[in-house]
Amino acid sequence: MNPRRAFLGLFLAAGLAWAGPCADADVVLELERPPAVLGGAQFELDGDVLTFSEGACLEAGGAAMTAARIVYDRAAGALRAEAVSGSFAGWAFRAPRLVGEGEALVLEAAVFERGDAVVRAERARFASGRLALEALDARTPRYRFRAARGWLEGEVFVAE
Repeated sequence: MNPRRAFLGLFLAAGLAWAGPCADADVVLELERPPAVLGGAQFELDGDVLTFSEGACLEAGGAAMTAARIVYDRAAGALRAEAVSGSFAGWAFRAPRLVGEGEALVLEAAVFERGDAVVRAERARFASGRLALEALDARTPRYRFRAARGWLEGEVFVAE
């Protein structure tokens, strides 16, 4: 059997059963590492590299995201996305880039907003339903501070 056809068949079959944020996507792919679901209306398969463009979506670690483009290299196990936006635990976020690092997904130069609160982080790492922030700047109408690290779990935000 043609391995390219088998790979294509795998994610087409997965798409029929998926019911998450990518449920409206024409094609979805469930990844084991990092644990995520990718989807989109348009895709291109070039060897082991799958690129979702129009309607690209991603779900992982309790976060639902859309992106201008998502690229997954099956052979290298590499995942990256561009112009990412989404939500996590009631926070809306956006970032220019997302990369897969082992079991985690990492947003670079991310901005999180919830009500009047704004948190900017150099890196934001989704893993196991938790969001770890690095080098952050937080602002609310009453407070403004910087911290080396922070965590977001559910509705709880902790800075260190």
